[in-house]
Amino acid sequence: MHKFLSLVFMGAALVAGFGSSAANAEIVVKDLAGREVTLPAPATRLIVGEGRFFTSLALLIDNPDEMIVGMQGEFEKFDPAGYAAFKKQFPKIEEIARIGNTSADSVSAEKMITLNPDVAIFGLRGHGPTIENKEMIAQLEAASIPVIFIDFSIDILNNTPKSIELIGKVIGQEKRAAEFVDFYEGKKSLVADRVKNLPDSEKPTVFIEVHAGKVDCCISMANGMLGSFIDFAGGINISAKVTPAVIGRHTLEFLITEDPDILIGTASGSIGGQSDKEKPLSLGIGADEAEERAILKALAERPGFDTLSAVQDGQVYGIWHNFYNSAWNIYALIAFAKWQHPELFSDVDLQETMMEMQDRFLPFQPGGLFSIGLKGQ
Repeated sequence: MHKFLSLVFMGAALVAGFGSSAANAEIVVKDLAGREVTLPAPATRLIVGEGRFFTSLALLIDNPDEMIVGMQGEFEKFDPAGYAAFKKQFPKIEEIARIGNTSADSVSAEKMITLNPDVAIFGLRGHGPTIENKEMIAQLEAASIPVIFIDFSIDILNNTPKSIELIGKVIGQEKRAAEFVDFYEGKKSLVADRVKNLPDSEKPTVFIEVHAGKVDCCISMANGMLGSFIDFAGGINISAKVTPAVIGRHTLEFLITEDPDILIGTASGSIGGQSDKEKPLSLGIGADEAEERAILKALAERPGFDTLSAVQDGQVYGIWHNFYNSAWNIYALIAFAKWQHPELFSDVDLQETMMEMQDRFLPFQPGGLFSIGLKGQ
């Protein structure tokens, strides 16, 4: 009898041992900078290089305010209405340590080390630490803190699903990450399939004006950020034609000469992020449709802009600026496709696209108005 019980206990110990081994299995990943990174087990304490990554991680984590132990403070500064909505759902976001303000220079490696994270998640480019901050990376790794790089802003359409898969693997949420990637790739395929046979003669010319109404004309997204969405959705990005860089800097004369078919302005953050003296376009959570359409109309009537074909034809739109560095960016691709080829995407509803994503992947519905047009969304 004693021998039998001993065998039972030994078997139970072996099973427990196997379970423990699986739970603590080493994770080896290749990040978006091409670096091989090893974690001893799935991460449960995260540092994110930008506070706005919080909204992307919320697609994969039910309680990001409990898992994230450090982040920059630009979320509440650049998107106050969005921050307020997420704070209501995730009240512990206020308790997350701020590792910096709104730039990589403000981030403290010492502060991050004291937070004892399992991993630090940075972007290849953005307001937080990047691959260029080699000394900071070395300091973290010397303290046995693995660093992984994601990308929602350079090669967005290719790297967003890769970044979500990478995060999912690092935090042990591979199944949930795969579900979001399927959703994302499905929307991409919908657009690609419908525009793939379009001749160049049927592709409209498009210009993106960054921070419309907040900065002087005319900074644009050329090769990177949302600029590549224009071409993927069957259009021609006039900034990319003359600019090899990510950002194009153009004169109003250039815009008048090129006379694009469609004009898209990016909305600087959200409600509450501007002073009383400025009235830039402001979209996102908490935006009022009638008010933002009036602002868009005023922007379209600026001297010089009022001569453009896009303005005269009512082909002027606004898009939430923060899509340039968020996994939510698939909405922007659908918007561009619908604006550039309304007849091909007449069955697609933009608000339904956003609500589908929120319903399926977020633990709550923050809603929001993320695009606007002179004639409608």
